[in-house]
Amino acid sequence: MQAKPAGFWLRLQAHVIDSLLLLLLIASSLRLIVVITSIEKLLPPLGLLLYVLAFLLPVAILLYRVVMTVKFGGGVGKLVSGIKVVAPDGQLLKYPQALFRFLVGYFVSGIFYGLGYLWILKDKERRAWHDLVSDTRVTRNDEKRWVVGTTVMLCLLILTSGIIYSLIQSIKENGELQSQIRDLVEEVKSSLLENGETPVTIEPQENDLII
Repeated sequence: MQAKPAGFWLRLQAHVIDSLLLLLLIASSLRLIVVITSIEKLLPPLGLLLYVLAFLLPVAILLYRVVMTVKFGGGVGKLVSGIKVVAPDGQLLKYPQALFRFLVGYFVSGIFYGLGYLWILKDKERRAWHDLVSDTRVTRNDEKRWVVGTTVMLCLLILTSGIIYSLIQSIKENGELQSQIRDLVEEVKSSLLENGETPVTIEPQENDLII
C-alpha cells in the first residue's frame, strides 16, 4: 500500500518545530551571556556567538538537514509529525539527492516570494517545487501523529516565549551594563566630534543688481 502524501499544514508544522528548536537554542545562548555586567567581559562571548551564527550555524544546519533526511527521512520536526522525505520508490534519499534538494530545491521553492512552497496546496501529490526538481515526495507514516506534533509545537512555543521574555527582562535589569554601554556611546560621539571638522557655512552676500 502506497503511503499517503503529507499535506501543506502538516509540513508547515514540522518546519515550525525545527524553527522553534533553533530559536530556543539561540535565545538560551543569549540568556547566558546577558547576565554579564562588564562590557569588557561581554564582548568576547558575544563576538564568539556572532561568529557561530554567521559562519558555523549555516554549515551545521546543512549537515543537520542532509544527514537527518538520509538517515531518518527528515529532521526532528518531521519525525515528531510523522512524515518523511522519500524517493519515488519509497526509499530514503541518498546523500547527493538530499544535498541537491536542500541547496538547489529550496532555492527554487523560495523564488517568487515562496510560491514553490504554496504549490503544495495545488499539486495533487502535495509536492513543492523542491520536491519536483529533486524528484522526492513527503509521505505520512501515521494520520494521528499530527496531534503529537501539535502538542510538541505548542510546548516549544511556550518554552521559547518564556526564554525570550526572561532574556528581555535580564537585559532591562542589567543596569550596570546599560550604563557602561551608554558611556561608551557618549565617548564615541565625543571622539567623533573632536576629530571632525566643523562644517563651513557660506554667508549670503549682497550683490549689486546689474541691469
